Amino acid sequence: MTARIHIDGGGEGEAESLTREVLEVRVDRAFAPGTPLRATVECGDGEVAIEARVVGARRGEDGWFELRLRLVNLRRETREVLIR
Repeated sequence: MTARIHIDGGGEGEAESLTREVLEVRVDRAFAPGTPLRATVECGDGEVAIEARVVGARRGEDGWFELRLRLVNLRRETREVLIR
């Protein structure tokens, strides 16, 4: 899975993988663990709005930030779109 992600309030990057309710992303901006986020993920079928909380963050060697996001209020339909 690789899809563009746009975080409300600033920040863009790529969603890389989804495991259960944890979405791993690489973005151009840092976010502290515990930060609530709203974002839009561009999938092949259109856009999906998500709500998440940062559960892990680190800066990669390339300067991008690798975040683990715990998705909240994730509906089955949304999960299926993200998996595709």
